Amino acid sequence: DEFLRRELVSKITQAAERYAPSNSWFLKTTTKVLQLGGDLVSPEVAYHLIRLIAEGTGEDEEEDMDLRREAVLLYLSLLAGLHEKELTALPRVLVQVVTWVLGEYGYLGAASGEVAIENISNTLCDLAERQFASAEERGWAISAVLKLAAQAGALPPRAVAVCQRYKASLDTDLQQRCREGLKLAAKPAILA
Repeated sequence: DEFLRRELVSKITQAAERYAPSNSWFLKTTTKVLQLGGDLVSPEVAYHLIRLIAEGTGEDEEEDMDLRREAVLLYLSLLAGLHEKELTALPRVLVQVVTWVLGEYGYLGAASGEVAIENISNTLCDLAERQFASAEERGWAISAVLKLAAQAGALPPRAVAVCQRYKASLDTDLQQRCREGLKLAAKPAILA
């Protein structure tokens, strides 16, 4: 029964928010709920997770940066562990959280030496090119790639190919993001 499942997911997320022993635990637990619950999860849950990652606790900046780095590595390992069929079935709300976190804070994973920005960019390109992805989801992934390109100072070749592919999309928002990304890639000084 969908109503019972939705109610169960709601209670799990409320309990996680109220009784989380640490921010790291909350990040992992909420990510798992987003992955398993999919469309049954309220968008507010994703909002709370993004807000926690963006704002942190405000008490210790180093601890907040560690949480962001942990989120980047968690989402990269999550995506790396998925087969193509599972990647295609990722819930929309989880795709939104993952693309936002990787776009905003992917550089932290690269700064720690654990992963290269180009690998993060390629992972985001995989998300953009997955079968049955909506134009909006593709737009999120391409925006994240462009944010990383601004950090790296160049748009990686795979990202250029993805932007070339979708610059003629019927979705005007996706088309505009790709065209702007390609124009910026041609001028690295402006891109940075």
